[in-house]
Amino acid sequence: MKKIVSLLFAACVAVGAFAQDLIITRDGQRLEAKVLEVSSAEVKYKEFNNQDGATFILRADEINTVVFENGSVKVFNAPSQAQSQNQTLSQANDNQPAAAVEDPAVVEETLPQVPLFTMDDDIYYLGDRKFTEAEYLAFVQENCQPAYEAFMKGAKLRKTGWRLLASGLPILTAGIVLCGVGVGVGYEQGNKQLGDGLCIPGAIFVSVGTGLSIGSIPCLIVGSVKKNNSYEVYNEQCAPKPTATLDFRLQTSENGIGLAMRF
Repeated sequence: MKKIVSLLFAACVAVGAFAQDLIITRDGQRLEAKVLEVSSAEVKYKEFNNQDGATFILRADEINTVVFENGSVKVFNAPSQAQSQNQTLSQANDNQPAAAVEDPAVVEETLPQVPLFTMDDDIYYLGDRKFTEAEYLAFVQENCQPAYEAFMKGAKLRKTGWRLLASGLPILTAGIVLCGVGVGVGYEQGNKQLGDGLCIPGAIFVSVGTGLSIGSIPCLIVGSVKKNNSYEVYNEQCAPKPTATLDFRLQTSENGIGLAMRF
């Protein structure tokens, strides 16, 4: 009972715990924040744990990625790469004619992959973030209804299995006791009529209890699989899709050198 109360309390707390954004800087820092404004030059934000405090500003060239609370991702291009491309174009135009460029320079940038859920020992992980079962349930309820429904169906099936087992075991035990008493009275004390009167209902109880106990097994197994694998539904249906690879190429023509972008 204490564990159930704790889980319910954790679930209530967790519902409000995920309305946060994540800023990943170019030097690898991960800042949990509430993003206020995003522009091509800077990002304004407040610390997630101190939203009444000061407003901070990061330049765009200091930021790699912003992952918003709704799962969308904003990726900032590295300025050093753009400058390098401009310098390459300038040098090619100044130092040699267009016809002399035979092999185009290629610059490829694969944008960061969106983190997916994994699970280990009843703990859920989304990238570097760790979730208890209650926190995970609150997250998918807010962000992925199909995963939440899969989790709840599995949990309901498990609950049915436990109820069947809880009903079957006492009935099975009572049947065994009745059969034992019936055998003792009917055959050891010579009262066969009374012994049969106890053994017959005892055998019925044993059959019913065994059936309920056996029926609980697939409910428990299937329910556990559905509940524990609900994170795969999130990964397949609700996780943001990775951004396509950008491919920059220098190409020559009769009019000079140009920069082509393929994605």
